Amino acid sequence: MTRSGFVESVHAFARSDIGKYFVTFLALGIAATIYLILDRLDYLKSEAQLESVISRESSFLFNNLILLASCFAVLWAPCSRRSPKPSPEIEFRSTPIGTTA
Repeated sequence: MTRSGFVESVHAFARSDIGKYFVTFLALGIAATIYLILDRLDYLKSEAQLESVISRESSFLFNNLILLASCFAVLWAPCSRRSPKPSPEIEFRSTPIGTTA
């Protein structure tokens, strides 16, 4: 999209009319996904129970939970206003797009 000239930069959604359509598209996609999951919840439930904590199925479940927690951590870190600095010696500076430091 950026090479075609349709959008100047990946950050241009915040400054153009495309951003509203993009957010609407994402909201509709998320709403449709939630609706389909809730509509088919009976089909998604497993008939079997976990037999042991140390089994192939439980390890697959715990692995998915760890990956989900990692996804939330990666999403939360840039979105939080008080994201932790890796070291006190590192100084974060914001540079406007299109300029050099």
